[in-house]
Amino acid sequence: MHAHARPNVGVVTRAAFAVVVALAVGIALLPGFDSADAQAATASAAPPSSYSVPSAIPADWTPQIQDGAVLAITQVGGTVVLGGSFTEVEQVAGGPDLARGRIVAIDAVTGRISAKFAPMLNGEVHALAPGPTSGTVLVGGAFTTVAGVAHPYLALLDLATGAVVPGFASPAFDGSVESIVWRGSRILVGGTFTRAGSASRQGLASLDGTTGALDGFLAVGLTVNHNWIQGCTGCVRGAVGAKKIALSPDGRTLAVIGNFKYAAGNARDQLALVDLTGEAARVVTGWATNAFTARCDASSFDSWVRDVGFGPDGSYLVVVATGAANDGGCDAATRLPVCRTATWARLAS
Repeated sequence: MHAHARPNVGVVTRAAFAVVVALAVGIALLPGFDSADAQAATASAAPPSSYSVPSAIPADWTPQIQDGAVLAITQVGGTVVLGGSFTEVEQVAGGPDLARGRIVAIDAVTGRISAKFAPMLNGEVHALAPGPTSGTVLVGGAFTTVAGVAHPYLALLDLATGAVVPGFASPAFDGSVESIVWRGSRILVGGTFTRAGSASRQGLASLDGTTGALDGFLAVGLTVNHNWIQGCTGCVRGAVGAKKIALSPDGRTLAVIGNFKYAAGNARDQLALVDLTGEAARVVTGWATNAFTARCDASSFDSWVRDVGFGPDGSYLVVVATGAANDGGCDAATRLPVCRTATWARLAS
């Protein structure tokens, strides 16, 4: 076991852990949200009767990432798939280091790395989801080739062989795919792309779950950098688009966070809700927040929201941010109520 590999575990879980904790406990971390509100929220969340801290080494039979980081995890049947920036993984129980091109499959029970699943991707993996058929996995990220063949930013892989699944022909995106969720028979995709094949798609798109073909259901455009503006000295400029997308428990609403100020022309700084109930997806016009308008550390971040998730009943969502320890929710987990009939704005501090 290599000592330098252990810190990578923190990279996997930090943002996701903050979302889970905030969703479970249900405490709003907003300026102006007083202690009485916090106590009421805590009581209504009905937390477990007891908590326990896992041991320093919760499991010693899992593989070790030897370089880079894990950025996405999903489970397909009895197989756990990890994606990220790594290129080398140590086999379970102090086994040999194995070359893996930003993605690896391990047995969920034994922790052993699959010998047959070893596709080589030429860029980072940022998103994973179970595929449309048994034994397949959807992979999104910053890569443009799989095993040297062009598959820009999205691919469907066979877990038994590592090969690209024939017959699934997703469009050629022109930017990174950052997040993937299923809604019924559709695949919803978020990222920093501006085109999907020959069609304009600004950060959001939907695909046929069987063929991978682009459809017109999700075409909400995300535009304008959160922080960066022309002439800004010392400001970081990032790609505009979605960082993460999350589906509400009832499947009616999509939460979208990322580097944008507008969603389909509506002012929605870094966070928007999208109504999925009609013939075509559209921005929820009755819901907006100014919780994420702060610049935070513009010299380090163009956008500072990292992850998003709905509460179990869909009545609230939580956004995790890491944009420096400034006022304005820049480095916090923020809970927001979800209501389709009234605009919600953050309380003044």
